[in-house]
Amino acid sequence: MQLPNDTSASVRFARSSAVFVGDRRLEVMLCKPRALSSRVERAALDRARAVAGRLGPQSEVDVLCSAGSVRGTLQPRLAACEIIDHDAPIDDLLDGPRQVAVNLILADDLLRAA
Repeated sequence: MQLPNDTSASVRFARSSAVFVGDRRLEVMLCKPRALSSRVERAALDRARAVAGRLGPQSEVDVLCSAGSVRGTLQPRLAACEIIDHDAPIDDLLDGPRQVAVNLILADDLLRAA
């Protein structure tokens, strides 16, 4: 996931713990120190499912993770997880996206790149 290189890109906060950088929506997730990488990844996948439930099916979700320290290695792109919107019309369930991929961005990496 590439964020805008323009340092003047607007930053706006959205409801439900998200932020827009330019036109990219980043879901913000705060993690406890020394969390296992598998727990952080599972939480990011759960967040992606929740976003798909709130905003409708998404092909991918960008999750900005603030984690002071993580035990293990985090994958920058997580395998797609299954999503089902139980309130969607049956035609949308049959023809629409059924998975969402997760781009996991660490806040520390983002700050280093700034």
